[in-house]
Amino acid sequence: MSIIDLQRSPKTDQEFQVWAWAHRVEHTRIRNRIQALGGPNLQDLQLEPINTNDMTGWLERHQQAHEDMTLATNVQSVDLQTVDFKKPDEVNAWIEIHYREHFDVNSVLRI
Repeated sequence: MSIIDLQRSPKTDQEFQVWAWAHRVEHTRIRNRIQALGGPNLQDLQLEPINTNDMTGWLERHQQAHEDMTLATNVQSVDLQTVDFKKPDEVNAWIEIHYREHFDVNSVLRI
């Protein structure tokens, strides 16, 4: 799994679960690297598996994880809570801005 996996917009439930796993791995790598560099020990929020019956809860936890990691790395955070996963155009746009934020954090952390 790599950050590149976050750039792929899932089209099926199976692809969404693969994306979710890659996403979880990515957040773990970021938290570990921040701590290894002497930064705060960021909270390990439940981001995977994704309960599609509680997307609001997942989006809230996910936004908090991003706010924590961007604060620790001085990267500008964006609103990742506003997306309708039933609209492919919104999902594609969300995937791109989400990937960009991970890319920027990875660049700062040199991972």
